Amino acid sequence: MIAGKNYKQFMYGSEKYVDLALYQFGWEACEPLHSFGPFIRNNYLFHFVCKGRGTLHVYDEDSELRSFPVKAGEGFLIFPDYTTVYSADTEDPWEYIWVELNGVRVQDTIERSGLKVFDPVFRPTVGEGRIKIQEDMSQLVRNGDESALYLTSLAYKIMDSLLKYSDKKVRSDNLSQITFQMNEAISFIEHYYNQNITVNDIANHVKLSRSYFSKSFHAHTGQNPQNFLFFYRMKKASQLLNNTNYPIKEIAQAVGYQNQFHFSKAFRKYYNTSPSEWRKQFD
Repeated sequence: MIAGKNYKQFMYGSEKYVDLALYQFGWEACEPLHSFGPFIRNNYLFHFVCKGRGTLHVYDEDSELRSFPVKAGEGFLIFPDYTTVYSADTEDPWEYIWVELNGVRVQDTIERSGLKVFDPVFRPTVGEGRIKIQEDMSQLVRNGDESALYLTSLAYKIMDSLLKYSDKKVRSDNLSQITFQMNEAISFIEHYYNQNITVNDIANHVKLSRSYFSKSFHAHTGQNPQNFLFFYRMKKASQLLNNTNYPIKEIAQAVGYQNQFHFSKAFRKYYNTSPSEWRKQFD
């Protein structure tokens, strides 16, 4: 933790999960006109304003600055790959809590919340929404030294509140057909990664040709489906190695590898160490 009189920041260095990866979070009571940026993020960064007010500035594709005022009880979302600056008000500077995260479920939740690069202000639909999301985020900061699983569970609560109380929330029946199909593909992987599934199996499940499915999946997740499946299996394997005493052969089977040698080779390719060496780090 990095801390000062008006500042706390927790850098999250533990295992990151494919559904939701938590990077850092914190709290700050800003001085008048205090600003951050210009800066480009690699992940999503959500701030909830507890007190005061300020402004988020986002540069568009033509390098024009677009400004979004935000006040207490509201939040703002910074998207990856866009240049942003945000600054506290002169007379009523904001105090906020923030969390930086990414992952498949994060991307899906944000899309469904209706928040966009140039419509980034979160306004709770009801008063209890403000209380709930502020409490969820405060709990994260108060418990910043807890276990990886516990902190990840709190991050899921924040995402749930973000979706539940967003005034821009998109109804599920308004989501595009291709978005629905990509979400179905991800659910299929989550349920059947422990079996010998292939990209063809996933494409067939969502009733698309393999080539069109692969292109759409990459656009939706930033990864091709074969790499995503491999990544998902390795993350699940690392979690089992960290948190259980199962033999490596059983872990291999649990993530879809019937051959332990092939599993160990794949694990070493991803983590640059063997499963047994990985496990020793957490003994």
